[in-house]
Amino acid sequence: MGRPHTSRTKIEEIAISYYTNLFRSTVPVSRIPTPTQEVAPRIEEWELERAIRQMKPRKAPGPDRISADFLKSVSHTIIKQLTDIQTSRRTDTQTYRHTDIQTCTQTDTPNLWSINTW
Repeated sequence: MGRPHTSRTKIEEIAISYYTNLFRSTVPVSRIPTPTQEVAPRIEEWELERAIRQMKPRKAPGPDRISADFLKSVSHTIIKQLTDIQTSRRTDTQTYRHTDIQTCTQTDTPNLWSINTW
């Protein structure tokens, strides 16, 4: 153990020397092999229903512009389609961690809704 220093300049020199040596040092680390065929877990309807129920009401919508209130009001109608979309997107190992659902757009008939994913 070294001797204590009280000079601000000396303390700064010691700290700079310590962190310079720390970040310049190298320690060989073996790489963990990445599986080539990672299987994404299936999303179940009950999981989506629970997630939608837990969404806070009257919050501003996210980038997809779908409000929590809207999802709650139509979830019983579209839960199967949402589950299918999520599950089909998750079979691609490159994209299953990121899914974008675009807004539901109203068609000519007010009771019909179409969900588009890209």
